[in-house]
Amino acid sequence: MNARSRGFPGAARYAAILFALGCAGASVFAAAEYGARNDVGYEVGGWGAEMTQALEQDARNYPVKLVFAWQGSGEYLADVLLTVRDDSGRRLLSLSDAGPIVLLKLVPGRYRIEAVRNGRAQRRTLEVGAHTHQQAVFYWPRDEGSAGVSRNGTGSMDCPPGARMSAPRKILAGLESGATS
Repeated sequence: MNARSRGFPGAARYAAILFALGCAGASVFAAAEYGARNDVGYEVGGWGAEMTQALEQDARNYPVKLVFAWQGSGEYLADVLLTVRDDSGRRLLSLSDAGPIVLLKLVPGRYRIEAVRNGRAQRRTLEVGAHTHQQAVFYWPRDEGSAGVSRNGTGSMDCPPGARMSAPRKILAGLESGATS
């Protein structure tokens, strides 16, 4: 008995498979983001066990590690607006879709970190020394209906906020337009 005879149309079957692949293994479609602005180097990522492990190894080269997670469960989350300012208040870095892990390469000094998610802001002040490594974890209360990904890269079937699903969307667009494989 095939999927169509059980009342599960072909396009819907492909959509369900792609959704499950994208959510269960979001790291397949997402890569860590690297960059530098105003002499602040950064690396952002952490969806999936492999990417999280790679970021943990890279953290040795960055004096600051930020982690964004749900309060209580510790499941990672993203979609965080991150702003880093120096001690004088000058904005050095602003990322609109940060998380769940952000590594920052900052020169020694005092920095103000602001992380905003769904209108809820959290602020921290960090002192970065010449040979220091520090971590700041930002926890948010779980929003109704929100999903996350656990630290080992598995999660619920709800796609986590911030999971990059552009590849499946392109495939689904082809299915909807009548393209077949």
